[in-house]
Amino acid sequence: MRRCVAALACLLAMLMASAAAETTVLGQTADFFYIHQYTAPNGQDIWFTAMEDDVYIELRDVNFDGIEDIVVDTVMGANNFFSELFVYDTTGGAYVRVITDSSEERLCNVSLHPEWGIVSTHWNGGYAGLLHVTNLYRWDGLTLKLIRSAVSDEWTEERYEGQTFTTIIHGDILHMTVRDHTLGSYDECIVWEVIMPKDDIDLEQLFEQETEALWQGIR
Repeated sequence: MRRCVAALACLLAMLMASAAAETTVLGQTADFFYIHQYTAPNGQDIWFTAMEDDVYIELRDVNFDGIEDIVVDTVMGANNFFSELFVYDTTGGAYVRVITDSSEERLCNVSLHPEWGIVSTHWNGGYAGLLHVTNLYRWDGLTLKLIRSAVSDEWTEERYEGQTFTTIIHGDILHMTVRDHTLGSYDECIVWEVIMPKDDIDLEQLFEQETEALWQGIR
């Protein structure tokens, strides 16, 4: 019983420590995001924007160097939670906002995989997760470098006729791709691809194949 109480007390203390961090709201942007100021554990002031005026901040080692960094949840939706990362730079003795070499500015549903040195993100686009984007990153200094991506979306065609450009979206056809971005350009690095009518889909089997291709040679 005492062990259970001690464990619960420890867990509660950890939750309170991560949730108790306070910010100062300095104002709002033109798109109504709140401008926050947060004082980091080293006394450094950090600024960021968030959809909410009350944000969740957690201290975690996100770049696997044994030093706690800062994770800020800035946009919280029903399925997608967007975060910003601030990594502690031992060279400069300061926290630095993490950027990626992809199009992700706010990282979605971040997961850490220290055993493989990977940071993954996953965006859920609906249809019970059928539409999604999963990215795998490795650290390159203070930057997250995209190495693999898996995209599941409706099949899209682009047509050019003279000066007319037309995009056709086939809502009844699924297009899934896995790319290895270390192999070349966007169009050259596809390592797995499926195009098929949604009615013919074995979803569990497709997800297994996608996951296997995405993590091939990493784990």
